[in-house]
Amino acid sequence: MKGFNYTILFITIALLLGILLSPYINLSALEIGVICLISFVVLFSTHLYTFYKRINSWLFAVLTVVTFISLGILTSKLQDPLNTASHYENIHCSSQSGAIVTIKEVLKPGIYAKRFYAELNELAGKKTSGKVLVYLYKDSLERSEELKVDGTYFLAADIAKVPAPKNPYQFNYKNYLKKQGVYKQISVNTNQLYVLNTQVKTLKGYAAVFRENLQKSIENRLINAKNRAVIEALLLGQRQELSTDLNEDYAAAGMIHILAVSGLHVGIIMLLLQFLLNPLGNTPIIKLSRTVFIITMIWVFAFITGFSPSVLRAATMFSFIQIGIYFNRKNAGLNALVFSAFVLLLFNSSLIYEVGFQLSYLAVFFIIWVQPLFIKLWNPQFFLAKLFWGIFSVSIAAQIGVLPLSIYYFHQFPGLFLVSNLVILPVLGLILSCGVLVLFLGLFHILPDFVLQIFNFMITCLNDFISWIASFENLVFQHITFSALMLVVSYLLIIPFIFLLKKYSYKRLITTLTAFLILIIALIFEKSQTRSELYVLHKNRQSLFIEEAGQKLAVYHRDSIPLENFDNQINPFLENTQAKTIEEESLQNYFRFKRNEILLIDSTGIYNVPHFKPDFVVLTESPQINLDRLIKLYPNVKVIADGSNYRSYVTRWKATCIKKDIPFHSTYEKGYYEF
Repeated sequence: MKGFNYTILFITIALLLGILLSPYINLSALEIGVICLISFVVLFSTHLYTFYKRINSWLFAVLTVVTFISLGILTSKLQDPLNTASHYENIHCSSQSGAIVTIKEVLKPGIYAKRFYAELNELAGKKTSGKVLVYLYKDSLERSEELKVDGTYFLAADIAKVPAPKNPYQFNYKNYLKKQGVYKQISVNTNQLYVLNTQVKTLKGYAAVFRENLQKSIENRLINAKNRAVIEALLLGQRQELSTDLNEDYAAAGMIHILAVSGLHVGIIMLLLQFLLNPLGNTPIIKLSRTVFIITMIWVFAFITGFSPSVLRAATMFSFIQIGIYFNRKNAGLNALVFSAFVLLLFNSSLIYEVGFQLSYLAVFFIIWVQPLFIKLWNPQFFLAKLFWGIFSVSIAAQIGVLPLSIYYFHQFPGLFLVSNLVILPVLGLILSCGVLVLFLGLFHILPDFVLQIFNFMITCLNDFISWIASFENLVFQHITFSALMLVVSYLLIIPFIFLLKKYSYKRLITTLTAFLILIIALIFEKSQTRSELYVLHKNRQSLFIEEAGQKLAVYHRDSIPLENFDNQINPFLENTQAKTIEEESLQNYFRFKRNEILLIDSTGIYNVPHFKPDFVVLTESPQINLDRLIKLYPNVKVIADGSNYRSYVTRWKATCIKKDIPFHSTYEKGYYEF
């Protein structure tokens, strides 16, 4: 690609590799720093030598990769919060003496509790640092905003580890939080919470106060709760009030991304401002002033939305792109995009693990790289045709880039995403513009009712259209199995294929066909991998066994419990294994699996079966048995207690097993058991 700076791309990839390798490098930050310094000195010396000798050296390229890989490792090590001596994980103190925290970010609430990121200032009287997750039970306060950003609170509650997932293939929230630098959580009621200080200290705090005033400006007017939730999500990045049904409708329509303020919103604002300011001309001073103004407005929008991580990424990315546009060089946008990724990763290496970062950069990269191919195919002259062809080509280009990754993470594909984009994207800029106008007029109490009603009608139409699209359930393809291998192979095919479309050559054709062959081999390999596993799953107050056998999933449960009750446990199997069909089976008291004999003891308490020596005993439905007698009868057994038992019973059984030196597994504590 002419004008594209491949050097920036290579050093960004090297930095990325270093960040990904960092967890596997058992060296201190100091040792990595020394290696990094030596690498830079050797690289600089090699550069001088090759420059004065006017020779091309492969050694310089290798040293560049090694240097920036070591820089990536160093960056990751230095930003690891556990390397701080005052971090709460490095301080040994009681977890039951209360904590002092400062709220840093308001998160989307869960079903039962509101959630916040907070800085842990003090634990059990000792000064600490580090980020924790705070749960505030929903019946405690009416609105999560009553816990202010920058507010300091004493929490009279235990600090606990973040639990691992209880069942196979479920989303690992513990690992996700670990990558965000969160290792512990605190759950509180309102009577365990004491306000110490609510003084605003940071830019994020001032942004939260400003945003709260904007929210109040529309809450006091006649807007229904559903529309208000969408307005707050679209314009302020606040998704706390969005209902589950509304989220599901937008996801099914392929438009969930418009509810999360990110690159799409920032990009639309940048394009709108460019469109409005273009008539001013292109003199040097006008171009410079326009660029400065647009970048300023991008960061003002980031301030309004509270400097959320997604908006910060997008604001940084589009600021660099705007600078690239100003210099008006070929592929300046692509160069700016890659350079912004390099800068962001250098200052916050954990971004690479965030799905939003991956999707937004891939989408913009493919739009810049692939969309010109569509423009070459057809460049209409009429405005409406040009508008819809532009939206169509942008949507397809972005979808090509993010499709493998989005299926890998979300295991679904909205078949009507193109229809949604063609209808909504042309008016989204108008909705955002009107929304900003409504918010600011409301803030100064000069908002006319007719303007509010028009905007309210626009949001109602948006929601109704989304609900209509989501009603075509058969066109939302769910539970798609897509492994990491298929993810890598998909991009190995897509990238050379795009190069082939851009410019045909025999070499590119062979590369593309080779990639296609690799895809076929990968598909055959995955089909040949058959698993045969039996699990005791964790489900509160219920018993559930699942047997995975190739493309069949046998689900064992009580006949009185409908299968829909286990969707949260079954769906991850459909999305991450080869299982395509589900067979319901009645839960039995005896299993034989891979030469293991398994006895299930339910509420009837029957277990003395003649001539039967089980390897495992699964206790379900709180049987009233004497575990000492059971162990005496089966001295070599392993005991498993599932989630259908009373916790008090499980505690007693565990104590007995420890006393008798019998292996014991509780799904309450350790999650599922796999035979």
